[in-house]
Amino acid sequence: MDYLILYGMLQENYQLGLTLENNAKQLLENVDKLNKSSADTAASLEETSASIEEITSTIVENTQNISQMAVYSNNLLKSISLGQALAKLTVESMNELNEQTSLIAEAITVIDQISFQINILLLKKQ
Repeated sequence: MDYLILYGMLQENYQLGLTLENNAKQLLENVDKLNKSSADTAASLEETSASIEEITSTIVENTQNISQMAVYSNNLLKSISLGQALAKLTVESMNELNEQTSLIAEAITVIDQISFQINILLLKKQ
C-alpha cells in the first residue's frame, strides 16, 4: 500500500511537473512577446526622437529665415522711405523748375514787348 501511495504521489508530482512545464512555456512566450514589444517600442521611440530632432532643426532654420526676412523687410522699408524722400525732392525741384521757367517766359515776354516798342520807335524816327 505504501507503494500505491508513493505511486499516487509520483503521478501527482508528474502532473504538477507537466503543469509547471506548460506554465513555464507560457511564461516564456509571454516574456518573448514582452521583449518584442519592448524592442518595437524602443524602435518607435527612436524614430519619434529622430522626427522630433528633424522638426526642431526645421523650426530653427525657419526661425533663421524669418530673422533674415525681417532684416530684408527693414532694408526695404528704409529704401522705400529714401525713395519717397527722393520723389518728394524731385517734385519740389520740378515745381521750382516750373516757377523758374514761368519767370523766364515772363522775362522773354517783357523783352519781346520792349523789343517791339524799340522797333516801333525806330520806325517812327525814320
